[in-house]
Amino acid sequence: MTYLPAIAKTSKLSKVIFDFIHASLSAENALARAMEDAELVFHEAALPSVPRSVENPRETHIACVDATFSLLLAAREQRVRRVVYAASSSAYGDQAILPKQEEMLPEPLSPYAVAKLVGEYYCQVFTRVYGLETVSLRYFNVFGPRQIPVRHTQV
Repeated sequence: MTYLPAIAKTSKLSKVIFDFIHASLSAENALARAMEDAELVFHEAALPSVPRSVENPRETHIACVDATFSLLLAAREQRVRRVVYAASSSAYGDQAILPKQEEMLPEPLSPYAVAKLVGEYYCQVFTRVYGLETVSLRYFNVFGPRQIPVRHTQV
């Protein structure tokens, strides 16, 4: 596991405000160390590709479902107060209603969508059963100057 100050990743930060940790979410010891004394955890990891998930659903399941479960377990064990989870708008499927609304029932159409939805459900369960505060944010495609549209289409 490599710890890199945030400043190493962006020159726009004037001071180090967090540590960037380069490790696999499957490494339980790394997760435990990363969460020591943490109050808030942002879980942004995933394999963000619908076509890739169709081609290799097992890889997507491991990277999204198993990793999220391991992260939530480590957060609970380290007494983290809150986990913010990067969910996905892919949970809505191809519903015709626009704009999408949180009250809409999920209609996942790919292994990626199912995996991200399972992560949301695990967050809900860890809140209800263990008292771990969780927030799931269903991101839509984000557009901007650093976007790589070919790599992140159909998320």
